[in-house]
Amino acid sequence: MPPKLENFLPITATIAVTIFVAKEIIEYFKRKKNDKNKLNAIKNFLGQEIHQLSYDIRNSSFILSNYIDTFRNFKNLSYEIVTLKNDKYQFRVADETSEHFSSSTFPTFSNIWYEKTALLIAELDFKLFQEIQKFYNDTLDFKHKQELIIETLTHNSPTFNEEQIIEYFEMTSEENKEYLDAAYKIYNRVTGEKIIWPSKGKSNK
Repeated sequence: MPPKLENFLPITATIAVTIFVAKEIIEYFKRKKNDKNKLNAIKNFLGQEIHQLSYDIRNSSFILSNYIDTFRNFKNLSYEIVTLKNDKYQFRVADETSEHFSSSTFPTFSNIWYEKTALLIAELDFKLFQEIQKFYNDTLDFKHKQELIIETLTHNSPTFNEEQIIEYFEMTSEENKEYLDAAYKIYNRVTGEKIIWPSKGKSNK
């Protein structure tokens, strides 16, 4: 007597389930691979932006440190804040003869790549997103402090004397170190590398 059809159903069902599970596993790993590739691509572009932000923070801090030395070593200086055509602000210092001899342009801070990719990063790696989000929030805070510096200098010019400027710059410069350390850490977290500044050829500690 030939075997009944119902005897084959459990085997058929098992095979179907096995095939389905196998397909799901394959699709899962494909998705994981695609997600990893997406995240790596985002990290690449975001890493470049964070590197630039690190440079901007470093440059802003350098401006303050540089002018601390300037106001210590030279007397009877005058200064002004000039708005450039590209909406950047330039800090200019002149001696008692009013001859312009030193200037530095405050950096701007771009977060274009973060704005474009924030939601996708949160979807792919939420813990990483939280760390990146904190850094960009801190950078925004740093930008606001720089704007406050510019506003304070503009409002008080020319009543600020050398001692007041040195004290103000020293206080702000010390705070900036924390922002720069945070930039180094998040860059390493995103790229797995350390920032190396070409001028010195040494990575940050």
